[in-house]
Amino acid sequence: ALYWISVVIFAFLIAFFTNNLWVKESSYREQPDVAFVKRFSIKLQGVGADGMPLELSYSTVPSINTLAGNTLRVPTVRSSLSDPNLDLLSDIVRVNISFPLSERERVHSVQAVYALSYKLRNHVRLETEAPLPLTFHSGVAGRALYVDGRLKLKLANPLPIVPRGRGDEGG
Repeated sequence: ALYWISVVIFAFLIAFFTNNLWVKESSYREQPDVAFVKRFSIKLQGVGADGMPLELSYSTVPSINTLAGNTLRVPTVRSSLSDPNLDLLSDIVRVNISFPLSERERVHSVQAVYALSYKLRNHVRLETEAPLPLTFHSGVAGRALYVDGRLKLKLANPLPIVPRGRGDEGG
């Protein structure tokens, strides 16, 4: 009997001193699955071929395009996802938006908002869309703009962990 009592007490001591008996708070790092959801609004400003101020706009939201009036110009949109580390989660989202410009039209300013889907599936179940704002102004006119960035999720409160049963692969 003394043997079993010492085994139980020893097990509780091991669990207590390794901080695994009563876990109050824990943190996990998880790579999200991010994708471009093909929703955006964009406005370009610059100088037109006649030397007058130029404003071009387009949105995937039809009511915004209705408000755009004669500033509406439809761009070519291409998007792709890359997974260089082959972990089945997209690491790079590429969005290429090309506006048809005449040879003498110049762009000085770009304002855009893109929508990205953001999914966490392992320890926490979270599926949301994140707005990605972009603002660029330059005194020198240009015909292309390349932007790189990082998407970070910052929360005021921790998300609850989803308990996983046997056979649950987390997907």
